[in-house]
Amino acid sequence: MDKKVDYYTRSLCPNCRKILEAHVFEKDGKIWLKKTCPEHGETLDIYWSDISSYKRFNDFMVTDKGFDTPVTEVIKGCPFDCGTCKEHHSGTYMLIMDLTNRCNLNCPVCFAKVHEGGYVFEPTLEEVKFMLENAKKVNPAPITTIQFSGGEPTLREDLPEIISLARSLGYTAIYVNTNGLKLAKSVDYCKTLIDAGLTKVYLQFDGVTSDVYLKTRGIDILPVKLKAIENMRQAGFKSKEIADNCFFLVVTVAKGVNDHQLGDIVRFCADNKDVIKTVNFQQVAFMGRMNLEFKDLVEQRITTADGFRSLEEQTDGAIRADDFLPYSFTSKFLHFYNAWKMQMKRFKNVSCHPHCGSHCLTYVDNGKLIPYARFLDMAGIVDFLDKQANLIEKGTSKLKISYNFVANIAKFVKRKNLPSDLNVNTFVNLIKEIVTKGERKVVDRLNQNTITVSNMHFMDLYNMDVERTSRCIIHYTVPDGRLIPFCTYNNLYRQDVEKQFGRPMKVEVPEKIEVPEKKIELPA
Repeated sequence: MDKKVDYYTRSLCPNCRKILEAHVFEKDGKIWLKKTCPEHGETLDIYWSDISSYKRFNDFMVTDKGFDTPVTEVIKGCPFDCGTCKEHHSGTYMLIMDLTNRCNLNCPVCFAKVHEGGYVFEPTLEEVKFMLENAKKVNPAPITTIQFSGGEPTLREDLPEIISLARSLGYTAIYVNTNGLKLAKSVDYCKTLIDAGLTKVYLQFDGVTSDVYLKTRGIDILPVKLKAIENMRQAGFKSKEIADNCFFLVVTVAKGVNDHQLGDIVRFCADNKDVIKTVNFQQVAFMGRMNLEFKDLVEQRITTADGFRSLEEQTDGAIRADDFLPYSFTSKFLHFYNAWKMQMKRFKNVSCHPHCGSHCLTYVDNGKLIPYARFLDMAGIVDFLDKQANLIEKGTSKLKISYNFVANIAKFVKRKNLPSDLNVNTFVNLIKEIVTKGERKVVDRLNQNTITVSNMHFMDLYNMDVERTSRCIIHYTVPDGRLIPFCTYNNLYRQDVEKQFGRPMKVEVPEKIEVPEKKIELPA
């Protein structure tokens, strides 16, 4: 019989931000978080709305070593000493840098609360260079992924120069987090960003109908989103390598607003898989402009597990909850990759808390969605890879490891569920391609027909779990060199950072948005 979920963690009072003991427990098929502030009383919130997937994800807890040389000292305790300190368990996997807090929209769901902080935060090119270099210097493992965010980073005229700078410093996965307005204006501008070294567009994309955007963004900008995608396509932004040169559709999911369109968004991604490789559903967090009446907390809360249920219903079971695995699942794969490359030093690990985020690799077979978990034993594969990594580290030759793969790969393939154009030999040939570095027919075919459906539920002050923040792998970099975990930055640090390193501003009115006259039709 499964052990009941019943443990204690640390959280914060959503009013005074005092550190509180929080009780995590199961009841009525859900996981709850309860805490009591002596001054402001009890807070009860849904942590995870399905016991089964919560427990399954728990099996993928990974603990890394944190930073060899912490940037800040422990004085008040997590999460009030971020920078990071010795209480942080994970290195940086993705670095985020706000290039500006200016924006050309004024979205009702903005967690950054742009236009309201009273300061313009816009690091100089020298500060940008320092932050890029410093993050690499203080991290225990190489950082290759940077996301330029804001505000709206395309408002920076020197964005191409910044992208080129990041490329020259060894960042190979370079994201721009954007609403798409500037991309929709000019193919030439899109080409300029690509030529500078841009590899990923993290595009705000909340739905496939205009009414959704009226609620989430305050204006119908769906035609602008579609034009931005088409302009990047025309500029030559197409996936040539695995997950390279592609769009990530980033969906802010709000209950009763767009949670009925998750399946349609996945289908839109599949229909445009030449340029879109990932859709990332982010359940809304109650921070920034997303305030709520406290009495409505449980009613308005939408969790990762709610997203799983919606996807299963809206894809007619093509994608289910048990097709998803937490991001930390990939840690064993990275262990093998590092050993195979003979790096032997600390490797960039995905050691985030298993309840932070999840993904479902999905093969698109003539329009049909087939999760990889249906035709491959994903957990079995990474366990096997982990064992092979240990053998390599003990001196086993790569040739012997290759033979081990060929001899064992068949047992991880669920033949009856294979897509129509794949078979066991596909994966044998895949190994040969990787080992010999020859033709890439299988790699290319898998890349062309694969999309990723992912979920990331950021925390707010109501459901904050300090155990999660201490394992965060997505870190903001700020001009004084600190690296601050995503959820603590946006709940606790953003306003102070913008005030410390910004300049007083007058309220700026967003520019008038030009909506394309000719609407681009969505695929049927």
